[in-house]
Amino acid sequence: MPLYRILLATEFGRIGQIERARSFAASAATLMKQTGERWAAPEIYRIHGTLLSREPLRDDRAAMRMFKRSLVSARQLGAVGWELRTAISIARLVSAGGSASGRTEAQDLLISTRAKFASAETSRDLREADDLVRVLN
Repeated sequence: MPLYRILLATEFGRIGQIERARSFAASAATLMKQTGERWAAPEIYRIHGTLLSREPLRDDRAAMRMFKRSLVSARQLGAVGWELRTAISIARLVSAGGSASGRTEAQDLLISTRAKFASAETSRDLREADDLVRVLN
């Protein structure tokens, strides 16, 4: 199951074992291609992008390409939760050193994605999106 592998990649990345995390992310992508199980594709691409933006082999351009791929995939699937997570990942990346126009685009993306949820709805991701909108302002 690709999602199980991407969850492992997430946790290994969180504890700083980037190479091991990348290995699990690559195996998740391979398994997704082999099985045709595409429902987790947005998260697989997003985590891959997150790992690309981490030290020691930081590649922000490649990370952004993966985030954009994740965003397209999430929209195609109608997966607004994963769309929000990807918007958050993009905002984190540009807030760490993006241009003013990149920051504005990321803020607009967060606002438009956040608007797809009820205003009273709350979750960790929604709170983080709201916080990032303020940071990017």
